[in-house]
This record gives sequence, structure tokens and C-alpha cells, in this order.
Amino acid sequence: EVETKKYLYHMVPDQMEGNLIHPLNKLKESENPKLREIYEKVIQKYQRKDRINIPEIQIPTLENTKWGDVIQLTPIHPEDLKKALELAGFENLKEMQFYQIDPDTLDPNLTTIYLYEDLPDEHPGNYTGFNSEKLSQHSIFPEETIIEYKKYLALHGKERMPFLFVNIPHYFVKDSIDVSKLPVLTVNFEKKHGN
Repeated sequence: EVETKKYLYHMVPDQMEGNLIHPLNKLKESENPKLREIYEKVIQKYQRKDRINIPEIQIPTLENTKWGDVIQLTPIHPEDLKKALELAGFENLKEMQFYQIDPDTLDPNLTTIYLYEDLPDEHPGNYTGFNSEKLSQHSIFPEETIIEYKKYLALHGKERMPFLFVNIPHYFVKDSIDVSKLPVLTVNFEKKHGN
């Protein structure tokens, strides 16, 4: 059986500016006020006490690189993400769009994988070099993530989105990505009425 090609995905930012997705620190240092505005928005997700240091974490498999210097991509197909969210009990979530990125277009020297064995840290055992064989195993939706979604649902209810990529390996790219010619996949959730 021929295995279908696996891709990487990045959520389309709410306010996409131009044709490039940039790492956090590139947005921060940009001369473009619109990009700095996007930075101010994105950095909000790291304002919680347990997440504030994440952009500063060093990535041992990429020289002189912090989490804030990379773009994070997911190996999970958006439809699988949707199925997992619905399986966990989420509904009425807003439409999501993802860029589909061909892993063969990424520079292996600027790409690494964060395995999510544990919480974000600098431990070398948590990271591995990039190769496309690993993509097949990483594109399978982890059972633990569905469990996390269910816990989140119990605590916060259906209308708030959980951290989508908890326990899922992250592919890190130390580069901006040109999205002008990338396919965009759209995921819609069924609207359920009543409670």
C-alpha cells in the first residue's frame, strides 16, 4: 500500500499581513507597525505565569535558537484535529483554516522536532532532528490529547478552545515561511442547537 504524502500545517493567523508567516521574535523586532501589532496579540498567549518563559527557552538542536525564533508547525491533519475535538465533546467552534506545508520544502538544517515528551524545556531528550520518516508516526492523533481536551471541557465548557496541540510533537522552523502559494484547508464544525 502506497502511503499518502504527509504534510505539516500552520493555522492561518487571524490578521494575516503580507505573504510571510514570521517567528515571534521577528515580529517583535520588525519595523512594520502592523507586524509589531500582531506580535502584541500573539505574545498574549504567553502571559500566564506558567507560560511566560516559553519564548525564551533554548532549543538544543538548533544553534543559538529560542522558542521565540521559530515557527511552530503541526503534523496533525486539520480534519483529524476536528474529529478529536468533536470526540472530546466540543461543538460550535469557529471555523479554522490551515496552511498546508510540504515538508520537502523546509531546510532540514533550520528545522527540528520538539517531541512534547514533557512540558516545554531545554532538555535535549525532548528534541530530535528533522526527517520526513518521523512525520508518519507524528501525524497520528495522540490519545492523551483527547483526554486533555475532555479535562479542559469539564473545567471550562464548550465555548472556549483548549490548547489544541498539547502532547503533539511540534515541528520548529527557524525561518519565515512564504504562504502565497500554499493550499489552505478549512475545517468547519457542525453547529449544534439547544444545549
